Parts: sequence; structure tokens; C-alpha cells
Amino acid sequence: MAKAWIIAAAGVLLAGCNTHIDPLTTPSPPPVHQGVQLSPLSKPLKPEEADKYFLLVRLHIITLQLPLGAVSDSEELWSYLNEEPINSRNSALPYNGIRVGVGTESAWPEVAAVLRRFTGQPLGRSQFMIRPGEPLPVALKQFQPPQTIFTYRADRTLLGLDYPAGDDVLMTAAAVNLDEPNSVHLAGALVVRSTAVHPRYVTGPAGVDMVNQPDYLALPELDFSLKTPPKGFLLIGPGRQVRRPSSPGQQFLVFDRQGLKFESIVVLVPEVFAAPIAPS
Repeated sequence: MAKAWIIAAAGVLLAGCNTHIDPLTTPSPPPVHQGVQLSPLSKPLKPEEADKYFLLVRLHIITLQLPLGAVSDSEELWSYLNEEPINSRNSALPYNGIRVGVGTESAWPEVAAVLRRFTGQPLGRSQFMIRPGEPLPVALKQFQPPQTIFTYRADRTLLGLDYPAGDDVLMTAAAVNLDEPNSVHLAGALVVRSTAVHPRYVTGPAGVDMVNQPDYLALPELDFSLKTPPKGFLLIGPGRQVRRPSSPGQQFLVFDRQGLKFESIVVLVPEVFAAPIAPS
């Protein structure tokens, strides 16, 4: 069967919440959308069946701030993750202080144990319901002044660009393969979202309207995409080059708190749900 993909052209962020329940060891109840309880999508769908179901991706997001060097100077955490799918496609990430690894369900207990040892606290999470293909911004650092970021490209040349005041954001989206609904493709990009907004024409359900929107300025050559295994997860964190001043890793993942520096990691855990569309 040919691979079929569900990519929504204009989905919406539907819900978000905060909790301290571990998303991989204590599953949440199925979500409810517009009064209908959705069911996990665990079996393949034929292309002709796609328009008969309403699909949503529940994305659990764990963000942690650890002392600088806890992850970037240690290989313990990364030993449980597979970085090869990312590095084979985007070799520039490690040179910019960014590491991305995919983990399996069986690897999560070891990963969670390492994270809890560094934090000494339960792993808090947020969860969002998004349509496949809908970009979801995850703000890593907010209210940043204008900044200059130097990015190593794949050919090892260094590119410096000026960015406006705004938020440093991880933009992510999920794509669902109808042949393998348990394996979700996650895409990510580092983006500066400007504080300043500009009027733009947008097309919505009511027609064309003018709205004020910020600019989204992506860092060149630092996007990534990979497939998570069933009940797996994606981890984005700092690499050794995060200590380089004005590097993307430094700008997006390193915080200064009263003279002490901390580094951030982000864990993404996707789940796919579906509900049959009632005949009109």
C-alpha cells in the first residue's frame, strides 16, 4: 500500500493543560472534542477512509531547566537515545550546540531517572491537542532583546544574522502516516518570534480578514524531522557547543538566573486519536 499522509492545511490549537503525571508511564484518558470522546488510532487507514475520520495529535511536552553542563557535558542521557536519524540528515546541529535524539518506550524509565536525578522533582508536562500538520510554537525564552546569532551551516561556514526583540521558539508539527499511525513524524525548527506585529490579510472560515501578526524568523539549516517509534518520544537538548557565545544553543537553551546558568531540554511525546465524522 502506498504511504498516505494526513497534513492539515489550517488546523487549530485545541487545548492545553499542565500536570505532573508522567506521559509514558501513566497515560492520560482519551481526549474529548466537541462532546465526542476520541479513540487511539492504532490500525492503518486506507486513503479512501481518511476523510471519514477526524484526527488529532495529543502532544505531551516536558520542559526542564538543569544546571549548565548537566546534559551538555555528559553522555549519560544521550546514551539511551538514537541521534543517528537526525545527524545523518542535518550534521550542522551539534556544531550549533543542539542535540536531538529519539527514544523508545523501553528507554524512557532510564531517561526519566536521569532527569529526576538532576532536578529532584517530578517531571511536569503540558499537553496540547493539535491537528496533523498544524505548527505549534513552544516558547523556550520569552521577551528577549535584539540578538545576533552565529549559525554553523552544513559546509562549516559561519553565518551571523541579526534578529529583532521577541521570543525564542521551538516550532514543531506532527504528521500522521496512515499506514503506521503509531509512528508519528515530528518536525522542528528554531524560530525567533518578533514582539512587533504587522497587519496581514488572512483567510479564515468567515473569509479574508486583516489581523496583526508577528514575524517568524527561522534560523537557517537548523530544522529537523524524524519518525518516532510507537509510544516513543523526541528529546531536544544542549550539546557541548552550547557554551559558545551567540550560538543557537546558547541563545535558545541557556538561561541566566541571578548569576547562575541553566540549560533546558524539551521532550515531545505524540499520540494519535481519531473519531468518525458523523454524516451531515
